[in-house]
Amino acid sequence: MPDSMEYSPEQQAFLAHSPTDSARVLAGPGTGKSFTSVAYLERAIAANPDLRVGYVTFTRAATAEFAKKLEDAELSALGDRRPSTVHGFALGVLMRQRSARLPYPLRIPDQWEIRELIEPDLKARLLARGSNVNIRTIRELLQELAAGFQTLSTTRSKLAQEQPDLVSAFQGVWRVHRQLYGYTLLSELPMQAGGVLQDMDEAGVDLDLLIVDEYQDLNAADQRLLEEVAHRSVAIIAIGDDDQSIYSWRNAAPDGIRTFLSTFNASADYPLTLSQRCGGRALEVAASLIEQDSGRAPKPRLTPSDRANPTEFGYLRYRSNTAEARGVADIIARRLASGVAPEEIAVLVRSSANTWKRELADHLAEREIPVQDTTDVDATFAETGFRRILAIAHLMVNRDDSLAWRSLLHLTAGIGPAFIRLVEADTGSPIFAGRLRNLIRDDAQNSSAARKAREVVLELEAWLDEHSLEAVELGDDGWGRWLTDYVQAGELTQAAMDLLISADDLLQGVSLERFLAELQPTARDQAVTATGGVRIMSMSQSKGLTVNTAIVMGVEAQNIPRPGCDIDEERRLLYVAFTRATHLTVATFASRRTGGTARVGEPRVAQQRERSPFLSDLDLTPSDGTAYIPPET
Repeated sequence: MPDSMEYSPEQQAFLAHSPTDSARVLAGPGTGKSFTSVAYLERAIAANPDLRVGYVTFTRAATAEFAKKLEDAELSALGDRRPSTVHGFALGVLMRQRSARLPYPLRIPDQWEIRELIEPDLKARLLARGSNVNIRTIRELLQELAAGFQTLSTTRSKLAQEQPDLVSAFQGVWRVHRQLYGYTLLSELPMQAGGVLQDMDEAGVDLDLLIVDEYQDLNAADQRLLEEVAHRSVAIIAIGDDDQSIYSWRNAAPDGIRTFLSTFNASADYPLTLSQRCGGRALEVAASLIEQDSGRAPKPRLTPSDRANPTEFGYLRYRSNTAEARGVADIIARRLASGVAPEEIAVLVRSSANTWKRELADHLAEREIPVQDTTDVDATFAETGFRRILAIAHLMVNRDDSLAWRSLLHLTAGIGPAFIRLVEADTGSPIFAGRLRNLIRDDAQNSSAARKAREVVLELEAWLDEHSLEAVELGDDGWGRWLTDYVQAGELTQAAMDLLISADDLLQGVSLERFLAELQPTARDQAVTATGGVRIMSMSQSKGLTVNTAIVMGVEAQNIPRPGCDIDEERRLLYVAFTRATHLTVATFASRRTGGTARVGEPRVAQQRERSPFLSDLDLTPSDGTAYIPPET
């Protein structure tokens, strides 16, 4: 926030807070928490130039946005510590403080490695032990394993209660497999980092102050890690909003920020309740909606500041999904005609964004409306050329990277599961990489698969002997640019090269090991926040987004709230969607649906649909969408 801007009394109270004490900042949507955080750091550093500060938030895109604001403010408060995610912060702790509980160097498998290598292996090993499992069951077991890491408890595991023998067998197989291939799952990083700090007597963190943004998105393991940091005389400033806690899929819950003061023995509490983003009827509806949350503590209502726009609100009913799609396209066309840029318009849905995108595609194309072209990150990560270069990069970091060797064998025609099992059966090394070398040195192994594996290993190891990582000079470039220059022309698609190069902007100044560990989640964050056309995304992806116009589709019973989901979190999802726009928020629903959108939520193909109880409880009456004309900007 520029110095010339007048701070509200709420902001001034926080800006005067001592950086030696922990505090909570309850900041509603659009209340300027990032700008206020930058201003706070400016003042704190000016008063104490030696203050060691860290900054953590939920997504890598958010960390990049905050880093840009620090640069704009010409503030280097973080020094060499760039803003990071909680997983990135945990990874840093584990890289500085090696733990006997994990294989090193730290190796985080990406989703392709999990899907193509780890899951099939775990399935085969369980089948060999007599367990009747399929890939879907393996994924459920891995999800429950992650939930155990995130909640610090396995008591909530459904499979552990229903099939304890299967869960026990799976955990045994997984431990052996992770040791053989030397990997650490992304979901376990905060738990492991917290455990390392808990076991250590020395400091373990080089900080005086840690600012944690989006605190409501933390789970139990994340919070335990922060508690261990606080035990080292580090002040924690938690910034967030329990009204925007929407990530139960990673076991986050609003209770963390609601109980922060007692957990951290803090007394300083700073509410930010003036929305700079939106006002008017849209904010009134959003405020009334969130006040129905049964677990919500009493707090001042979010109200518009003098600078907020009087955001208008439209609640529209259509006879069918086709009429709805046509009506939404007409609204977008009118907003564009009145001067709103395409990237300033977002279509928000409960889930299955691609399904809704297909529903709108023809209507938007007829009106020549550009749509954001989101890179399919996981598809890019599955490209053969990309897999090969990632494997080679991992081997430059660690010659014994077993997942990298396994990936290269997997990509080589003629090397199948039988050969992999033969390698794994060797007892001369505890890791797959060592067993592979043992096998190719065995002259008795002369099958076609063995000869191909020998060629792959010997050729690449000869190359690695000539190309030391220590000899690499990046200059002003990052690892992404280096990797694209390093490969021969034609090995990487343009999408892969663009992904690598764009990651450099968020992963500056890190080691190749860390670049590779954070590449896929970084690329996913960038894909969500990309611009260039009208955005069609889920409500959860929109958190943190500010647009001129938000159109929330499918606000009807059986879709929002979703049956079987936590009713209060469903309400918070809709609240997030309703607080994104500065000028216009529109909610739509269709009385009948056919096609793809009829199957999202609770499938009700061609059946009569009702409006969402969230809005009927507010006594909101929908109007005829076909007669709606949006305001001009």
